[in-house]
Amino acid sequence: MTRSRLMAAMGWEQVAVWLGGELTDKAWAAVLPAMSYRQRLARLRSFEAAQLVSPEESHA
Repeated sequence: MTRSRLMAAMGWEQVAVWLGGELTDKAWAAVLPAMSYRQRLARLRSFEAAQLVSPEESHA
């Protein structure tokens, strides 16, 4: 199983533990499709920190 498929099969919490803390932009991109709308809203700051979303996009 490839790394991206493994991350997609795991929840973001499990991926964070597996990677030892902060998720990268690639890790967030892999788990994002499986996240609920509410989980995405709660993690906007994390998306910005990983440079997955620009600050202007998250405040729209």
